Amino acid sequence: MFSQVTTQKIQEELHLAGEASSAGNKGKARVCARRAAGVAVREYLAKRQISYPDPSSIAVLTLIRDLPGLPDSIKINVDNLLLRVNPDYQLPVDVDLVDQARQLINTLGNLLGGNQFDS
Repeated sequence: MFSQVTTQKIQEELHLAGEASSAGNKGKARVCARRAAGVAVREYLAKRQISYPDPSSIAVLTLIRDLPGLPDSIKINVDNLLLRVNPDYQLPVDVDLVDQARQLINTLGNLLGGNQFDS
């Protein structure tokens, strides 16, 4: 289960991501989605006593993607969250990163014994 502080941070970032997405600001929505996922991953790693020298969201997402024994869905969600935009600031595939972050967060929450973040 995520701590109360982590839960609050995740909710804030997901809320900001949803607002940005609704306003058509896809870049900000991507950033907030990645930050929300990063908050969840950092707590998951800490609770599993897995050290991470770089606390950036990109670094911890890359780290968790490569951990053995986690559901394949985590790797898929992380791969999508790590997609780079093209020169026109578009993703190479049509994917909702806010939804991908939420799925990743919910999977990690389940692995920790609780916490669900609805759409």
